[in-house]
Amino acid sequence: MDHLLANAPSNYYPIFMQDKGKTIVDVWAIGFALGPGLGGMASAPILLATSKPIITPIKAVNPQLTKMLFRLSPQERRKVRATAHLHIRATVTQLYAVTRRSPVAIDTNLHRPQDGVFVPLTKDRIEAT
Repeated sequence: MDHLLANAPSNYYPIFMQDKGKTIVDVWAIGFALGPGLGGMASAPILLATSKPIITPIKAVNPQLTKMLFRLSPQERRKVRATAHLHIRATVTQLYAVTRRSPVAIDTNLHRPQDGVFVPLTKDRIEAT
């Protein structure tokens, strides 16, 4: 996945389960937090080093990480959770760019949450985080 995110981030698509018309993201989010084969500390640098709005969609769907959204009201958490699956692709590519300071051009069609509203992410915004 590192190679894909470094060289062709627009080709990254997370795979979620579908059940009776509902998108199930929890399992993906738990796997993301654990890091395949790396144990629970694999995501610690990401959680600690990134701007909070970037990772909010992943935190909203992970039962353990949801606790970190204590500044959001329960209603706001439900709202973010309901649409998180639509934003996780952008979240992952942005997290990669921020944590790796990837020289790959940032896709400005990707969005991130900011003050409860999803806005285009630009190279300037990434460099400011």
